Amino acid sequence: MKQFIILVLSFAIIYAIVYDIRSGTIPTVPAVSGDVAQQNSQYSKFVTDTQTVPAGVQPTFTVIEVAPGDTVLGIIEQLHENHLPVPIEQITEDFLSLNELEASEIRAGQAYRFPLYHDS
Repeated sequence: MKQFIILVLSFAIIYAIVYDIRSGTIPTVPAVSGDVAQQNSQYSKFVTDTQTVPAGVQPTFTVIEVAPGDTVLGIIEQLHENHLPVPIEQITEDFLSLNELEASEIRAGQAYRFPLYHDS
């Protein structure tokens, strides 16, 4: 009886692994043609031009469509020549105020507002 239970559990684990690899359990958008790494590095999917809102309301921002594997901090670094111009806490607060969404909740294929920081 023990061997039967171990055999059934083994099949269940193998099935779960195969299902996860083939279908995945994390929601994604359909694959985009072209090289994802190239899309990530170039950020060619600007949805709108850079926009400025009144001072004191929200920071200047740009709207970018997120590619698979992108993070808010990674995109901010790309936009600011590979460095973070302000503390991470400020970036996450600004992202939250612009999108009404936590930085950890972004999804590939969706467009979000990313804050731009200028030297004072």
